[in-house]
Amino acid sequence: MITVRHWGLTVNPDKSKVVVFRKRGPILESEKWLYNSVPLETVDNFNYLGVVFNYSGSFVLNQSAIAGKGLKALNTPLANIRSFVLKPITTCQLFDSFVGSVLCYGCEVWGFSKNKQIERIHLKVCKSRLNVKNTTCTMSVYGELSRYPLYITRYVRIGARLLTVTILLLISYIVYC
Repeated sequence: MITVRHWGLTVNPDKSKVVVFRKRGPILESEKWLYNSVPLETVDNFNYLGVVFNYSGSFVLNQSAIAGKGLKALNTPLANIRSFVLKPITTCQLFDSFVGSVLCYGCEVWGFSKNKQIERIHLKVCKSRLNVKNTTCTMSVYGELSRYPLYITRYVRIGARLLTVTILLLISYIVYC
C-alpha cells in the first residue's frame, strides 16, 4: 500500500478535516478521529475540488453553491451581450461556454437531480435574450432557441462518463486476461 511516508509527504492535522457520512443526528461523543494521536476537526460539510459534500450525502448545499457561482459568472457576459446585437445561437454558445460550464461542474458526482435554482439561471438568460416576460411558457422559450433544460445536459455528461468507464474496463479486461 502506498502511503504518505512512501512519497515523502507530510499531513498537517490543523488543516485536515473529517466528514462522517451518516443519515442524521450528531456524532457520538465516543467518536474521535485522530492522525498520529492528533485529533482532527469533524465538520458537517466539506468543499473538495469545488464540490460540497454534506454528511447526509445530500448535494443541496453543493447545488446552492454552484448556482451562486453561476450567477457570478453570468454577470459579466450578460452585461456585455446587451451592448451588442448578437444572434440567439451566439448568445447560447456564450452562455454554454462561460456559465453553463460553471453550472454543470462536477455533475458526474451530483448531477442526478432537477435543481430549480440552476434551471432558473438558464431560463433567465434565454428569456432575456428573447425579450419575453418571465411568465412566458418555459417549453416555448426552449423550443424557440432549440435548447433543452440543463438537467438533460447533465444526464448526457453522466451517461458519457459511465460509457467511457465501461469501455476502459472492458479494454483492460481484454488486455490483461
